[in-house]
Amino acid sequence: VGFGSITKHLVKMLKPFRVKLKIYSGYPIDEAYLKENDATQADLDEIFSTCDVVSLHSAMTERTRGMIRGSHFRLMKPDAVFINTARGPIIREAEMIEALLEREDIVAMLDVFEVEPLPVDSPLRSMKNVYCMPHMGGPTMDRRPYIGQRVIEDAVRFSKGEALTLEVSASRAKSMTKH
Repeated sequence: VGFGSITKHLVKMLKPFRVKLKIYSGYPIDEAYLKENDATQADLDEIFSTCDVVSLHSAMTERTRGMIRGSHFRLMKPDAVFINTARGPIIREAEMIEALLEREDIVAMLDVFEVEPLPVDSPLRSMKNVYCMPHMGGPTMDRRPYIGQRVIEDAVRFSKGEALTLEVSASRAKSMTKH
């Protein structure tokens, strides 16, 4: 769910596994991209009702706030897994909790929450079908040297007045921030 740079990277990582991907985006996705990646564009109800794993990667904007509702969780297949590594307020958390209490046959893996840090008395902490983890976004230990090298290379490019490979334009940065 979502179609930004993280989703595109995830699609590349999943390609060797030949999974059938369904992608939700509030915007049209290029047909050539979908065909190349054996993916289809789908609405939220279709994704939640047909996918074994639903992974949320949407940006947090006023348009996406509360986008994922309890009704979506009620649509999930038995044994399906929901993963949120995006932002907590994209989900209507109270509705999700209610649905997960009703549906112990589905699992939620969460590393972001509506209120952070997650309150000590949150029901999410004790639910058998919920796994709460700290938000650990960023490169894993094995990727840090690669990322560091790329930053150094861009610093050299910058000093020479060359185009940067990791540059985030002002318009792109605006689309990545909370609105």
